Amino acid sequence: MPTSSDTHGVTGQTVNYFCPFVKGADFQNENLIAHCGETVLCTVPDLICILEQETATPINTELLRYGFRVVVVGFPAPAQLTSAQALQVVGPQAFGYDMPYRPLALSHTARGKCSGQ
Repeated sequence: MPTSSDTHGVTGQTVNYFCPFVKGADFQNENLIAHCGETVLCTVPDLICILEQETATPINTELLRYGFRVVVVGFPAPAQLTSAQALQVVGPQAFGYDMPYRPLALSHTARGKCSGQ
């Protein structure tokens, strides 16, 4: 797993169309993982976007700061990016995470695990 010096995280009041219980996101130069506590909801190559809660203005990772009120939304990756060969380059392991790709489509199964948090 990447060290705290090269991976950053954000927490806040977060919402996701597929799972309204997203509680954080890990990022380097892009958003890599959406999670609720220890439960991973989705990973790259799915697109994880962080928006300002009131205006829905996108917040780039370099502008993201602790305390922002945000909404997290996700978009499924195209099939070309989810092949075994592509995941070697764009999946979570390519960014140093010891976990498999977790498609956004599976996030609804994690909803019950996060609903109480």
